[in-house]
Amino acid sequence: MTYPAPAEDVPVSSRPLNADYTSAGTWRKAGPSLDYEFVTDVAVGADDRLYALVRKPGQVLVYEPDGTFVRNFGREQLGDDPHGLFVAEERVHVADQFNHVVRSFTTDGKLTGTLGTFGQPSDTGVDDSIKDVFTRAASIRRSAPPFNRPTNVAVAPDGDIYVSDGYGNSRIHRFSPDGRLLHSWGSPGPLPGQFWIAHHVSVAADGRVLVVDHGNERIQVFTSGGELLDVWSGLQHPSAAIPQPDGTVLVGELTWQLETGSFYRGRITVPLAARISLLAADGRVLRRSVDEHDGTPFRFKSPHGMAIDSRGSIYVADLRVARSEEPQRQMVQKFLRRGG
Repeated sequence: MTYPAPAEDVPVSSRPLNADYTSAGTWRKAGPSLDYEFVTDVAVGADDRLYALVRKPGQVLVYEPDGTFVRNFGREQLGDDPHGLFVAEERVHVADQFNHVVRSFTTDGKLTGTLGTFGQPSDTGVDDSIKDVFTRAASIRRSAPPFNRPTNVAVAPDGDIYVSDGYGNSRIHRFSPDGRLLHSWGSPGPLPGQFWIAHHVSVAADGRVLVVDHGNERIQVFTSGGELLDVWSGLQHPSAAIPQPDGTVLVGELTWQLETGSFYRGRITVPLAARISLLAADGRVLRRSVDEHDGTPFRFKSPHGMAIDSRGSIYVADLRVARSEEPQRQMVQKFLRRGG
């Protein structure tokens, strides 16, 4: 199979993105001693509380904006490696990848519903014996109904629920607010409308559905019914796309290490540092972060999940920072918008 050659990096403003932010430092206050190893995703509720999804064991941690610990929940209902979460209308939705379901909780931790059949993956022909993530994803033979290792979830303003079903499937599924499957689209591959690891899904204020096509290093833009509107390229190993109220989109872009593989680039011969990019509503790259600027660190191992609060502060879940590395490297970094 032939893949398109990588596009040249898009010229952007000489003023880096992190010039608009200042680090909140070690913002989380001391709380109870909790057992977990990694933070995989973050979301912000209507009250600006932060919800952090953690792994090993899987659970949700809740913090006040000032870093005060509130509660944790989900340990009895989630597997060790949940992947993504979304908070809307007093509900917390979690893509529990290895249990092949999406769990829904109240914000105080009561389980209220499940999409999918617990422990039963759909039949996509994926070879689960393959350990390498990208090679395993390349073994997917066909798209299938929900779910085979779902990656993330988003709730649209009209209440419809979108799930990216990406690590063992190549589909986006749209559900009604009461959990009825309305529509699915996508298949494995590099062509427009196809996916190699649908890693993240989000819904812009105008109703467009943004899908992070992780292995093809692009974002694909769809209508609510799955009609392809646009393809945004020029990205590096994208992990999450977070629409902002002004129509711009923040994109987390992961590192590329030597000898790892990309469907888009082939084998990596030059290592690439992680970064965050700011895109216009039409996908043009406006700004990018650098490792450090004027004493403000924007340095990540793996900006796997992001969230924005009502003041414009950015939270970043740095997945590959282990618990043992705190406080030297924060697992969840918080950046305050200057003048916010």
